[in-house]
Amino acid sequence: MNKFSSITATSQGYVTYDVNGKAKMLRYEDTYQSKAEKRNGKILKTKERIEKLDLNLIQRQMYRRLMYGLKEYTPEQVASFSPQTIEKIVEDYKRTKRYLHILKAKKLFSAETEFISSLVPSFKIGSKDYDWYIDLPKNATLRNLGISTKVVVDELIRRKLLPRNFYELTPEKITL
Repeated sequence: MNKFSSITATSQGYVTYDVNGKAKMLRYEDTYQSKAEKRNGKILKTKERIEKLDLNLIQRQMYRRLMYGLKEYTPEQVASFSPQTIEKIVEDYKRTKRYLHILKAKKLFSAETEFISSLVPSFKIGSKDYDWYIDLPKNATLRNLGISTKVVVDELIRRKLLPRNFYELTPEKITL
């Protein structure tokens, strides 16, 4: 049986110190599971949780314009746009990125937020958008966090980047 004088948690893993003062580092990923198992398991769980949302051509174009900005269009298409159109696409893309960052931060740090709120109920953490302007790890993607397209679309509707009747839009209802 190991006798430890102290244990310290770090961002990489935890360090145990025996009674003689000798330190031993145990990494989190080594302790629980390998990276491959972790990655495959996370993707499998995500595939089960994410619900499929089928968008028609009009809805998909509106969604992709917000998600990808000018990258959605060919250079020839961008050259044919007016400066105001380009500016509007870029501005909407930046706003969408900001709102997605907030959505991911809320999902990633929900446990910590609930914990702090339970400790100090009078402190309303997370109630404002600027509470979520924090750095996120690279692996905090929509897929890894289990955020579905429907959740993203609902958030973009709530933020008024997509129309309220987005789900009812069809090519037949659109008039040019």
